[in-house]
Amino acid sequence: MTQRQNELETAKILSAITKPVVVVAMVGRYRTGKSYLMNLLAGHQTGFALGHTVQSQTKGIWVWALQHPYDKHKYLLLLDTEGLGDVEKGSSSNDMSLFIMALLLSSQLVLNTTSVLSKDGLDQLQYPLISISSDFDEYFPGLVVCVRDFTLQLEINGQSCTADDYLNHCLGLRKKGNTRECRSFNEQRELLEQYFLNRRCFVFPPPASPENMQYLETISEDQINQQFVKTADNFKNDSYFLPVILVKKVTNLDGCFACTAGFMALASQYVEAQRKGVIPCIEDATTSISCAANKEALEQSTELYKQCMEAIRNSLPLTTTDLNAAHGRATERAVLLFKDNSVLDSERKYEEELNVRISVDLSWTSL
Repeated sequence: MTQRQNELETAKILSAITKPVVVVAMVGRYRTGKSYLMNLLAGHQTGFALGHTVQSQTKGIWVWALQHPYDKHKYLLLLDTEGLGDVEKGSSSNDMSLFIMALLLSSQLVLNTTSVLSKDGLDQLQYPLISISSDFDEYFPGLVVCVRDFTLQLEINGQSCTADDYLNHCLGLRKKGNTRECRSFNEQRELLEQYFLNRRCFVFPPPASPENMQYLETISEDQINQQFVKTADNFKNDSYFLPVILVKKVTNLDGCFACTAGFMALASQYVEAQRKGVIPCIEDATTSISCAANKEALEQSTELYKQCMEAIRNSLPLTTTDLNAAHGRATERAVLLFKDNSVLDSERKYEEELNVRISVDLSWTSL
């Protein structure tokens, strides 16, 4: 299947989803176990391809849509990205494009790194040089850092600490001095603290013995490191993570896209910007996602009104009073549905269009 065919198939699957969606994206160096962790989030041992060689398996961004585990009214989109720093790629610009896409599309960003929280790992978070307004923090997703194959003691200055303390300690480090290197080092950490106001950290031991690492998709549960299983359960069920996703500025719901049409409109906007070699602009993308979401909300609400009026056909004949009452109830339901699914329709452009459609739709008078 060609890349274009994959894109069309993905769009077809996403278009069939009518529930709001929250988006979790995974980024990090290639061959560091990102796909395995994403499979765990999905509640499966297999799914995203893992691979057992030195070559990366995931190319571009792969999407997995599934019912949200904590909210039956929402869907969860998992985005597994191509690994950063692949030696087989000729340019780092591809890494930057993937990182920016993951950052801007996600409600929650997961950074996967290995062994320790290093400067190299934190440097990856500096990819997003994006044109946004001063309230950029409202657009950014929450950040979860997963340190894989961690074998050290969680201690700072001889005192036990949590994984979150470890992350905040690394971000809070500052170099003394006014050299260019010191300024760059300090500015990096200041920006990361400002960008990612909500952050969590998890440290994972190796998931299995060295001889079993290449068989993670098939080995039995008792062969998986139980401390890894415990950490993975905490990661999945953490009250900050999947159960409660942060508010995202481009939506009208608690951290979700109002519809998959909005998600796809946003993705298309960013892809087109990067193809043209320009920096993605969140304000422009907000207009696109709002337009797509409101058009879909308009169509759904119009259809609901027609269905409500069609449902009274079996009750005919009705008096004019009863017919007008039915029309009023159908209108109220349609408007409420529109308000639930619309996005940033502050000027009521699309709501007024719905009222026009209802007022000129004379199907109920001819029943």
